[in-house]
Amino acid sequence: MSRFELVGKNKKGFTLIELIVAISLTSIMAGVVIVIFKTSLDTYQYVHESVIVDKVSTDVLDDIIHGSYQSYGIKDSLEIIRASTDSIVFVPLWVDAQHYFDALQGPAQKFVLKQPFKPGASIPVAEIYVQGDERLHWKAFPINFYFDENRSVMDSRDVVTFFADPPRGKEIRFIYHPDPDSCNGCMMRIGFKDDNIVRDYKRGEKFIPRHIPKGVRLKDLRFQYYDNTNTEIIPKLKGSLLSKDELSLVSAIRVSLNVSYQGFEKTGRSFINLRNLSVANNGIIIREGTKFVIPDSAEIQAFSLLNIINVRDGGVIALEARSSKGQSWRFIAEFGIKDNNQVIKRYQVDYPIGHNVLTRNSQHPVSEAFSLLTFDISGKYDYDLESGDESVVQLDGDIELTVTRMDAAGASVLIRP
Repeated sequence: MSRFELVGKNKKGFTLIELIVAISLTSIMAGVVIVIFKTSLDTYQYVHESVIVDKVSTDVLDDIIHGSYQSYGIKDSLEIIRASTDSIVFVPLWVDAQHYFDALQGPAQKFVLKQPFKPGASIPVAEIYVQGDERLHWKAFPINFYFDENRSVMDSRDVVTFFADPPRGKEIRFIYHPDPDSCNGCMMRIGFKDDNIVRDYKRGEKFIPRHIPKGVRLKDLRFQYYDNTNTEIIPKLKGSLLSKDELSLVSAIRVSLNVSYQGFEKTGRSFINLRNLSVANNGIIIREGTKFVIPDSAEIQAFSLLNIINVRDGGVIALEARSSKGQSWRFIAEFGIKDNNQVIKRYQVDYPIGHNVLTRNSQHPVSEAFSLLTFDISGKYDYDLESGDESVVQLDGDIELTVTRMDAAGASVLIRP
């Protein structure tokens, strides 16, 4: 064997088949890597779009319902004025600020509210910005409130005075329920305008949200309204506003919003239960002819007449409860004056309506709530039905309460199931 033959036999390399296999495997692996990379990129893009849509949807719905640091939301509603599927108009608390003490007038100083007070609402809360514990803070003080019964539209003169000379503060503010029939700019509207969600309040408009990521679109803002049985309230006329009777039944609202971004789309929803609001403790403001559904006599836990304003001597407030099953109950309060204070001087109960079963003299001050569940010790003709007392009033089924007479400038009814 020659030297050249030995060298040739020991030489190593790739055959054509091996090269083909190697190239094929490399191509397959490259394809797999590309697929994995594309899938990861698509997943990242999907997650990125989903996060943006979720964040915008959550922020917008939270702002609509709960408001922001400087703005009210639906949860701050004291009463709903207009409601449709695409917008809502309501009245939030009014903060009447920038009042100051006049040192020369002292405690006799009178403060005129800048917006008219809503008759039947709780009296204003007065707060003074005072020094305490090495810091300035708002502190509440008791007041006298004088309602202007002879007010004219946009020109009320509701007056507040303090019981005594409170400590001098930097500023005074009054927080209260304004009267939407007479006020200027105290109603808030939330709805779409020119492809933007707008909060319109005090004759000024602000976008919700203030800043929106480029490429994000908001659409299909929808409001749905529910009564205290969680049954949706549908306007009698499709696409129209809720009627006054329908508005009185609203106890919860669902807000829906569609948000899209670069082809990704999602509908967010949020629910607010108006029965859980702190303002609900003020009761339902009533007028003559007001109607609303109440719990039956076995399920009711609180039923009071309160926040009565400017009722004349001999004036009357009459409430009638009628059941879908035919039962009926009526309460009549007659008012008078004692020691220059307004009082409920007499009340009576009909059960059924037209059949008087209880008449009592009373000197109950109108400044205090009057319970319709505790007329006397027996509880025989109170609205509620309880085992263990002598109650005979039993209204079941669907109960509607109607204010058939209202001689006061305003009053409220507090009801809890």
